[in-house]
This record gives sequence, structure tokens and C-alpha cells, in this order.
Amino acid sequence: NNSTYPIKTISSVVGTTDINFPLDAKYDWTRGNIWVCDAGNSRVLSIKTSDFSFIYEIKNIQLPHAIAPNINTGGAFVKAFSSINSGIIYEIGINGDIKSTFTFPLTILYPSLPFLRNTDWIQLLPLTSSIIYDHTRSRVWFVADAKSYMIDTLSKSMSIFDLSPYGIVNNVSVSVENNTGNAFIISEDINGESFIVKMNRDNSEYLGIGWIDNVLAVSSSSS
Repeated sequence: NNSTYPIKTISSVVGTTDINFPLDAKYDWTRGNIWVCDAGNSRVLSIKTSDFSFIYEIKNIQLPHAIAPNINTGGAFVKAFSSINSGIIYEIGINGDIKSTFTFPLTILYPSLPFLRNTDWIQLLPLTSSIIYDHTRSRVWFVADAKSYMIDTLSKSMSIFDLSPYGIVNNVSVSVENNTGNAFIISEDINGESFIVKMNRDNSEYLGIGWIDNVLAVSSSSS
């Protein structure tokens, strides 16, 4: 109820079909555009915030569920499914072109991908915070199952770290510390307990873990 910053809800976009079952939306604050994972239409939209008209759309993206704007170039990185239990990252250029893709294992505990608009089904999908772009170092971090991934877009190299030896079965969210480039990952063990895992900036070394209880770390250890 802030009159200075009113909330506007939109379902239609000028110049294209209506949005259907959006799973994520992120703001590119350097250009004033919104990126939308329009899962029901199997596409990703880039939208102007000035008049809510679309800039371009990227079609045939299966169940896009998380997006990270590349504020350095004006593009974005989209996390989606390429098939059952297989994920894919799309690197989208500033003109809406697909510059590169990367596939990886991504478990979804559902027999097929038809949209069921209920809470139980949506909770089986990866979180919108399962991908993030480190604009300081031009690196993309994302998580899936027990692994963390880091792609250096400058050197075109990738690092994969498997956290299963530390008792982790599922990584659900990732964030990056701007000053150091280290990543913090929300993870779960086989009992459903949640932890914060700290990884070094190159995704090559596990730095520590803290147990989460009611959003407060009450126990921690480090290597």
C-alpha cells in the first residue's frame, strides 16, 4: 500500500500473447527490463517496464523455472528442462539469440511435464534462486541435485563440485558474496535437514557448512 511505489499486476504484454503460468521474473536494473519465465507458453520474455511491451521472446524453452539477468551484456541465463530428469542452461544474448547451451542431470520427481497448477506439483520444481549471475566476475552459478556448477563466461570454462560425500543430497538455492566471489548454497541431507554450505569462488573447494534451524545457523563446522 505504498503510493510512491504502487504494485502493478500484469498478465498481458503489449505485442504478444498473454503470459501463462509464469515461474520466475527477474529485473535487469541496468536497463530497466524484466525477464519472465513464461512456462505455460514454453518461452522466455524480455519486457520493458516503461509500458510493459515485450522486447523479444525466446520460444521452445521447456519448463523455464529460473532466470538470471546478465547485467553486463543485457542478456540472461535461463534454467529449464531439456527432458525428464535433464536440465539445460540457455545463454541468451542481448538480441534474444541463444548463444550457448549446457545440459546437466536435474531430477524432477514427477512422471511427466504437463502443467498441474497446484502447490504440490510446483513444490517439486527447482527454486527460482537456483541460479545466479556474479556480474563482478562474469560467472554463472547454479545448483541441481547434490552438485554445484560455476561457469566462467570469460574463459568459457566450468567447474562442477559434488557435495554428496558431505551428506548432501539436494542443493536448492545459491547466492554469491560480491566482495569475495564465494558462494553460499542452501542444501538438504537425506533426512530433509537444511544446511548452508560455503564454496570458494572457483567452486573447487568446500569451505564450511552450517546447520539451519528456523532460519538460524545453530551449528557449524569447516574444513
